Amino acid sequence: MHNFLQYLQRVNEESKINFKLMWENGVCIYNSLPIEKNEEDLCFHVDLGDKLANMYIPLTYKNCALLLKFSLESKFKELKSVEEEVLYSLLDNKEVIEDKVQKWIPFLYNDSDIFLLKIKGDIKKALSIIKELYLNEKALCIIFQDNIVIVGCFEEPKEHAKSIKNSIETDLYCNCVISVNGKINNIFDLRKCYNECKESLFLGEKFSLKESILNYDNTLFEKIVYNVNLKVKNELMIRFSYKFDHFDGEIITTIEEFIKSDLNISDAAKKLFIHRNTLIYRLDKIYKETGFDIRNFKEASVFIIAFLVWKEINER
Repeated sequence: MHNFLQYLQRVNEESKINFKLMWENGVCIYNSLPIEKNEEDLCFHVDLGDKLANMYIPLTYKNCALLLKFSLESKFKELKSVEEEVLYSLLDNKEVIEDKVQKWIPFLYNDSDIFLLKIKGDIKKALSIIKELYLNEKALCIIFQDNIVIVGCFEEPKEHAKSIKNSIETDLYCNCVISVNGKINNIFDLRKCYNECKESLFLGEKFSLKESILNYDNTLFEKIVYNVNLKVKNELMIRFSYKFDHFDGEIITTIEEFIKSDLNISDAAKKLFIHRNTLIYRLDKIYKETGFDIRNFKEASVFIIAFLVWKEINER
C-alpha cells in the first residue's frame, strides 16, 4: 500500500488533476480535492484487488475518467504482485537483492512485526477480512504454507493480534491462533522471527496450549520440554502417567489454570470461578495422588515438565 500511495501522489502532481479515492466502507485512501464538497464531482468505481473503491474527480475531467481508472487498477495489481512476491521469496529463503526489499517493503527496516495465523476455516475469507482491517496501514498480508503471514509496523502488536482474532472469529465463526514476533530491521530478522513464529504455533498445538495469542518467549518452556531426552521423558511417564490418566477434567483444568496463574492461588481461583479454599482442597488432592506439592516452586517445576510431556504424548 505504501508504494501505491506514492504512485497516487505522483499521478496527482504530474496530471494536475485533484481527486479523492475511498474504499466503499468510507475509509479514505488518498485525497487532494478541496475540503468543501463539490456536487459537480464525478464518481466511479475502481477495482483494487479484491476490493472496490470510489474515485471522485472534478466533472471537468470526465474525459480522463476511464484512463485514470485503468491506470490505477493496473498499477495497484502490479505493485501488490511485486510486494507479495518479494515477501514470498524472503520467507522461502530465496536470494533477494537488499535494494529490492528496501524499495518494495521499506517498512521492514523500521522495527516491524510479524504475525503468523493458523486458521481453522476459510483462509481466503480470513485474508480478505485482515486486508480490510489494514487497508491504509504499512502492512503486507499473504497466504504462505497454509497460514496467513502479516508483516507491518504496529504500536501495540498484541492488541492488533487480539483485534484480528476477534474479527476472524466473529465473522467466520472459526478458531484462530496467532503467533506474534517483532523488532524486524533486516532480512535476517524477518526469517528468524518467522521461524520462531512457526515454532511457537507448533508447540502451542503440540502441548494443547489454551492461549490463542503466542510468542516465542511464552513458549520457551514448552520448547525445553519438547527437547527433553527421550529416556528422561519415559522415566517421567513411568512416574506420572497413570495418575494423570485418571485425573478428571476438573483436576486437569485446575492444573492448567494454576500453572497459567504462575502458582498464585488467588489468581487461579478467580480464573476458575471457585473459592480459594476449594482450590486449596484440589491442590491437596493432587499432592496426595502424586506426592508433589505444586505450591512449592521446585516440586512444581518437575510436575509441570511431567504434565507437559504427558500432554505431548497424548497428542500423538
